[in-house]
Amino acid sequence: MRSLLALLLMTMLVASVTADDAAVTELAPGFVEITHASAALGRDATYYAYVPVDASEGEVFPTLFILHGAYGSYKDWYTNTRLRDLAQVHRMVLVLPDGGQFGWYLDSPLMPESQYESYIMKDLLPDVAARLPVHESARGMMGLSMGGHGAMILAARHPGVFQSASSLSGILKISNHGEKWEIERRLGPLSEFPERWKAHSVWDQAEAYKPANIRLMFDCGEDDTGTGAIGDNRLLHERLVELGIPHVWREHAGTHSWQYWSDHLNEHLVFHQSAHIDDTPGFTHWQRHWYERVRLFHDENARMALKPLERPVLVLLGPSTMEGLDASLFPGFTVVNRGIIADGVGVAPRGTWQRLEECVFDVRPDVVLYSDATNDIGDLSRNGSPSLESIAEQYGKNLATICARLPETSVVVLTCGPARGRYSIINDNIRAFNKLLPDMALRQGCIFVETHDVLTDAEGLLKEEYTSDGLHLNAAGTAAFVGRIQAGLRLAMME
Repeated sequence: MRSLLALLLMTMLVASVTADDAAVTELAPGFVEITHASAALGRDATYYAYVPVDASEGEVFPTLFILHGAYGSYKDWYTNTRLRDLAQVHRMVLVLPDGGQFGWYLDSPLMPESQYESYIMKDLLPDVAARLPVHESARGMMGLSMGGHGAMILAARHPGVFQSASSLSGILKISNHGEKWEIERRLGPLSEFPERWKAHSVWDQAEAYKPANIRLMFDCGEDDTGTGAIGDNRLLHERLVELGIPHVWREHAGTHSWQYWSDHLNEHLVFHQSAHIDDTPGFTHWQRHWYERVRLFHDENARMALKPLERPVLVLLGPSTMEGLDASLFPGFTVVNRGIIADGVGVAPRGTWQRLEECVFDVRPDVVLYSDATNDIGDLSRNGSPSLESIAEQYGKNLATICARLPETSVVVLTCGPARGRYSIINDNIRAFNKLLPDMALRQGCIFVETHDVLTDAEGLLKEEYTSDGLHLNAAGTAAFVGRIQAGLRLAMME
């Protein structure tokens, strides 16, 4: 039925664009190409759009505008990245506009045909609102390079229009690039028109973010030196810290390349989806909870950029086993709880693998306490998939990535706990998985802590006095569980 409704929605879309002589072409599932008249540009303009394929009639979604870089076009993200697949995971309307090869998403006082800020704000936004099922007070904008500049500067110059903005490898202080990429052709020489350049420079307009209360994230490759993007990004981070504006700032390995942008695309999609989760229909309770938790993590980490945590810092990573633990159980640590009830290792579209950046790497903890895979094993025991091998492979990938990215961080690997009653069907697979963990921990130089046995009765079930529902630990069970962990934490702090 949902597929039929999606087809009806697409039919309505085609009818609406035909009525005003605009052109539409269907592409991949959910994606269309739309050509419409632009008064700002004095010609037709074209963009790609994506509507969730299972959208129901009457549903409206947040909009994420995804901007391309210099030398490019609206087709770039669609052609050069995993966007077509990743779009299916989230529930946003995606809009990929054309900003010209060197339009810089600004209005040129010298080139009447290059009025891309007015095009975005006065032509594109109303066109999207008229044609697509969008929530008009839930908008985000992201982009790469020139498009990273565009996303961040449009959010600064139009407070209240966008609630989230992010950049990959953005050129964020254009006065550092006076003779590059035809910026001078559009604004005039920097020496003659410094105020024009400041008005369109993210770094110079950073104060505008403070009253606008926009969620911000930007990242750049450490080796992105040829363009100067890494320098711009570091300067913006320092400027925002100076201004006291929360933000998520990341440096990754990589260069100014499609490999980099494709690798980090989903982090930005997750960032924007979580920022607008309150205005997103159609997720299950657990999916919604996942994004709500991730939004909390982003917001906490954005504040951490301004005020570093008191050390030592302990991250709790995993599903309900971790989310349910109270910080008071770990005296001597600043505890950052990054657990999410019902989460998995990341074999499915949402899971620990998809949230390592905000949950671990943004925090840069001294110790990570990692317990995972119980929910994946529950799916295996009930439905026959994912396989134990795929769960173990993904768990190992998570572990190896944490250890490689944070070599000074101690990682404590915990076994999965037993169950009883209607949940006892998972116990055989839990025991099989737990047998794999010591070798995984040893290979990565992690500390291994056996917690399964302290929770298990003589019949191999979770002790009755430790649970009220057969799966989750009560106060007594938590005390036994944490008591066993303490020795591992002491060892971690000695490393």
